Amino acid sequence: MKISVQWLKEYVQIELSPRELADRLTMVGLEAEGLSEIGQEYDQVVVGEILAIRPHEESAPLKLCRVSVNDGKGPLEIVCGAPNISPGDKVPVALAGAVLEGQWEIKATQIKGHRSEGMICSQAELGLGEGEYGAMILPREVRVGQPFADALGLKDTVLELNVTPNRPDCLSILGIAREVSAITGAPLRSPGIDCREDGPPIQGLTSVTIEEPDRCPRYTARLILGIQIQPSPFWVQKRLKAGGLRPINNVVDVTNYVLLELGQPLHAFDFDQLAGRRIIVRRARPGEEFVSLDGVPRPLDSEMLVIADGERASALGGVIGGWESQVRLGTQNILLESAYFDPLGIRRTSKRLGLQTEASYRFERGVDPDGVRVALDRAAELIGQLTGGKVARGAIDGYPKPIPPQEIRLRPSRVDQILGTSIPREEMAGILDRLGMEVHGKESEAFRVVAPSFRQDLTREIDLIEEVARHHGYGRVPTTLPRSQLSPPEVRKTWEKRIRGSMLGCGLTEVINYSFIREEWLGWLGLPSEHPFMRFISLKNPLSQEGKVMRTTLIPALIQNLAFNFKRKAMGVRIFELGRVFWPIPGERLPQERRRLAGAMAGVTGNPLWEKGKTEDFFALKGVLESLLDGLHLQEREFLPSEEPYLHSKRSARIEVNGQTLGHCGELRLPVAELFGLTQRVYLFEIDCHPLASLAREALQFKSLPRYPAVYRDVAMVVDSQVSCRRVEEAIRAAAAGLLVKLELFDVYTGEPVPRGKKSLAFSLTFQAEDRTLTDEEVNEVYSRILTHVQEALGGSLRA
Repeated sequence: MKISVQWLKEYVQIELSPRELADRLTMVGLEAEGLSEIGQEYDQVVVGEILAIRPHEESAPLKLCRVSVNDGKGPLEIVCGAPNISPGDKVPVALAGAVLEGQWEIKATQIKGHRSEGMICSQAELGLGEGEYGAMILPREVRVGQPFADALGLKDTVLELNVTPNRPDCLSILGIAREVSAITGAPLRSPGIDCREDGPPIQGLTSVTIEEPDRCPRYTARLILGIQIQPSPFWVQKRLKAGGLRPINNVVDVTNYVLLELGQPLHAFDFDQLAGRRIIVRRARPGEEFVSLDGVPRPLDSEMLVIADGERASALGGVIGGWESQVRLGTQNILLESAYFDPLGIRRTSKRLGLQTEASYRFERGVDPDGVRVALDRAAELIGQLTGGKVARGAIDGYPKPIPPQEIRLRPSRVDQILGTSIPREEMAGILDRLGMEVHGKESEAFRVVAPSFRQDLTREIDLIEEVARHHGYGRVPTTLPRSQLSPPEVRKTWEKRIRGSMLGCGLTEVINYSFIREEWLGWLGLPSEHPFMRFISLKNPLSQEGKVMRTTLIPALIQNLAFNFKRKAMGVRIFELGRVFWPIPGERLPQERRRLAGAMAGVTGNPLWEKGKTEDFFALKGVLESLLDGLHLQEREFLPSEEPYLHSKRSARIEVNGQTLGHCGELRLPVAELFGLTQRVYLFEIDCHPLASLAREALQFKSLPRYPAVYRDVAMVVDSQVSCRRVEEAIRAAAAGLLVKLELFDVYTGEPVPRGKKSLAFSLTFQAEDRTLTDEEVNEVYSRILTHVQEALGGSLRA
C-alpha cells in the first residue's frame, strides 16, 4: 500500500519526519518497506508559455512553436504535433537532458528540417495519464520558468507499507490516518461530505434487485446525469500517481481516488448501456460468458457473483467491470455502485479466474459494511463537481442482511497478565477510544468494547489485548525469562518410538502416504455401506481424483504402495505406516483424528539367493504382530476369527488384548488384490493406536526363576477340520488344573493316515509347580484329563 504523506496530512496533523513516521508505523505492526521521494523525475521539466505558432510547410500535423521558458536565453524553437495548443497556453516543457519516465532522454535535434530544442509534453509523456487529449495545458496562474513539479505540487514523500491480510482497514489513507492519530494523539479529521442532489428523483429511473443476499449483504447505487468525460484535475491525478494508480478520466479517477482515500472499491456503469436500466445481483448462469474491462472473454460458472442488467452480466461482482458498460468518451449518464461482498466468495472467484484487481484485493479481505454508503456519497459528490453532472435525488441502499457490531469483553487484569505489564485502565481505554472503538464500563471489572465496523478482525479478548500492546509499545513490555517445568517425555512419542523400533526390527520399511485417497479404493475393498471405513469426508475442491476423500483407513494406500513396487520388479516388500485417519463426528464441523498403525507384506521373504521359493504367509505376519505386542509387554492377547470383508475368511484374525479389539490382520482376498493390480498374495494388518497406547506397559515386572524343574509332554490330537486351534487350546488349558505353564502348537497335519475331514494338531506342553517337583504320576494324571476333556468337548482323539 502506497501512502502519500501530503495527502495523509489532510486527515491528521503530523509533526514527525517521514522517516520517524515510517518507524512509528512499523512499531505498531504496519511495516514500512520503502520510503521514496517523488517529483524529482521532473527536474528538467519547466513551465513554458507558447508565444507563437506557425504551420510546418512539409507536414500538416506538425507545428513550429516559439516557447518562452524564461531562462535568460530567449525563446526555444520546438516542433510539436499536439492538436490542442494555442498561443498564450502554458505547457510543461521538457528541456534538453530531461529523462521522461526514467528512460526517454530529450535532446536538441532536427525534425523535418527544423531544429527542435525541447518537447511540449502530454500527460502520458509525463506519466500522469492518457495521451489522447494532446498537450497538457497548465493553469494560467502558474509562473513561466517555474519547475513543473513545484508548479503543480508534485513533490511528495510516499510510504510503502506492508499491510497484513487481517488489516484491510489500513488499505486506505483514512485507515492509516486513524493509526497515526492513535500513535500521536492528534485528532482525526474525516473528509467532509456534501453531496448536492440537484437531479431528478432516482426512484422510477432505476432499481436494484439482490437475489444473493448471502454473497452481497449490501448494495448501494446513485445516478449522476449529464456528465462530461474529460481529464481529471491535476490534484486528483498526482494523488492517484502517488498511490500507484494511472489516471484515466474524471469518472474512473474519482472511483480510484475514493478507493485510496476510504478503502472502498466502487464501479461506474454507463447507465445508457444497461439493458432495462436496472441492476440485478445474481449468480452467473451455466455457460454464461462475460467480457471484462481488459477485453478478455471470461467463462463463468454458477459459483460466481455477477452484477447484471436486464439481459446480461455487466460486471463480475467485486472483481472487475464489463467491457460493454464501461465509462468512455461520450458517456453522459452513469450509475455508481458501492457494495459489500462476501470475502470468501470474492476470493474463490478471483482464484478461479486467476484475476486479482485493486477491488478484489480489498473485498476478499473485508471492507467496512457501514462505509459503503459513505464512499458512495463521497464519490457522487466529487463526480458531480468534476464532470458537471447532476446527482439524482436519493440513493438505492439494499441492506437485506445487516452485519451487527461485535461486542467483546476485555478484562484489564487479563491484559496485564498476558503482557506482564501494569498499564493504567485509563490508558487502555484511551488507546481503544483513539482506534475508533466504543468502550463501556470503564469503572467496572471488565470493559464492554464495541468494535467498529471497519475492524472485523476484532472478535476476541486477545485481539483487543494485541491492540493495547501495539499502541502501548512493544518496547515498553518488560523482558522476562521464560519459565518451564521439567516433565517426562511425551507419552505418545515414547510408544511411537517403540512401535517404529519393533517394525524396523522385523524388516518393515516405513512409508508416509497422503491423507487423501480415491473414493474408489474403499469400494474395491468390498466394504458394505454401514462399515466405519465408508463414513468418510469428501473434499469440496479436491486437487485431483486421487485425493477426493479424507482417509478412514491406511490400508488402500499401502496396497497401492505394493502395486507400485511390484510393477517395478520388486521381489518382496515389507512396509508399514504410522499415521492419522479421519472420521466424521455427527454435528461437528471438524473430523475426529485417530492414530493408526498398518503394515503390508508380499512376495519373497528373506534373501532370494539363499531362501529360494520362500514367500510371505499368514504366520510371518502374525509373527510381526506378536513381536510388536511383546515389545509393548502385552501378553494377554488373542487372535480370534475376523469378519473383515476384504480379508480371507480362513487366513485372517481379529487382534484382542485384555478383551479390547485393537485391529485386524490377514491375507487380502485375491479378487480385491487384482483390482489394485496385484497377483501376489498380500498380508496386511491395521491397529488402532489409541487402545494400544493405553494398554502398553512401560516396563516388565520382575519374576524370579522357577526353583523346581519342568516336565515336558507332546500330544497330537485329531479333531474335525472345522474345529479351530483356539478351541482345542482352551480345552487343554481347562483340563490342566493350573499345572500347565506353557502351551505351543508346533504342527498341523492333514492327509494319510488322518481320516478325511479331520486334522491333526500337535502341541508341546510344559508342566511345572512353584512349590515342588512334579512326579510322573501327577503329570500323567493331568495328561489323561486333557485327553478325556478334548474327547468329550470336541470329539477329538489321540493320534495313533
